[in-house]
Amino acid sequence: MSGALFDGRADRDRLRVLSTSRGDQLALPSIEDMIADRLAQYAVASPTDDSRLLQARMLVKLADLIDRDYLLRRIHEEGGDPALLEIGDPEAEPWPPRRPR
Repeated sequence: MSGALFDGRADRDRLRVLSTSRGDQLALPSIEDMIADRLAQYAVASPTDDSRLLQARMLVKLADLIDRDYLLRRIHEEGGDPALLEIGDPEAEPWPPRRPR
């Protein structure tokens, strides 16, 4: 990965590096960084375009585990609104709620 990840605000130690069968590597940002980015993009998008909010909510649904404190920090840094994700009380159940398997 070259350059500043999310304008230098993301934690590079949270990158996930995937290797392909050919030996190529792909670096992916953390789920929290991607959610925060989508909420920030939603905040500046056309009022009739909710695609980025829907993407953020889908990322939450797909995640097995989310670091709530890091996510909240990143959402605030990016200028998004965490209330749109219905995060809830940090002292309550783990978030996101576990899906039945």
